[in-house]
Amino acid sequence: GAEHYTASVNGTGINIARIIPTSPLTQTNIALQTTGTYDKQAPKSTLPLRGTVTGTATDIEINAYTYKRLALNGSYSPNQYEGSATLDDPNGSIILDATYTRSGRVPSYQLKVKADSLNLHAMNLISIHQDKSFSFKMNSDIHGHSLNHLTGKVSIDSLTLHDPEGDYLVRQIALYSSDPRQKALSLQSD
Repeated sequence: GAEHYTASVNGTGINIARIIPTSPLTQTNIALQTTGTYDKQAPKSTLPLRGTVTGTATDIEINAYTYKRLALNGSYSPNQYEGSATLDDPNGSIILDATYTRSGRVPSYQLKVKADSLNLHAMNLISIHQDKSFSFKMNSDIHGHSLNHLTGKVSIDSLTLHDPEGDYLVRQIALYSSDPRQKALSLQSD
């Protein structure tokens, strides 16, 4: 039989630096909730949980910069995890969709990222390029058990550096690995 569960975590002004002094994340406000089922008769080799998770985090302070809005949504089951995260900040936005599947012999990972007008200097992530931001789309479809045995493709499309004097565009950069027995990668760009 399956048992149902619901759990939530809510907090304002959570001081992460007091819990983990070396963390670049210093404080945040969070609201997370998960609901689902727990299968007590599931084989011990599988995760006996199925459910969804939703959440938001606001005022996330990292490296003396406060990110404004982060939203999380996802689902999980014994063989698959799917999720999305959206950062909507005055200095850029990121939409991330990820899927991990471990059905069959080889696990697979899919990741899609869309970044728009990221100003890494304003976010205190870099100390150069003060008046510059960038945008890109990234897609990956990777399979394998470890970094040494991955196959698949990672592509970055429409990588654009926004500069007060104009925009600079790289249409596509792609990285391929097709045979896990060979230590060879292929990198292509325009």
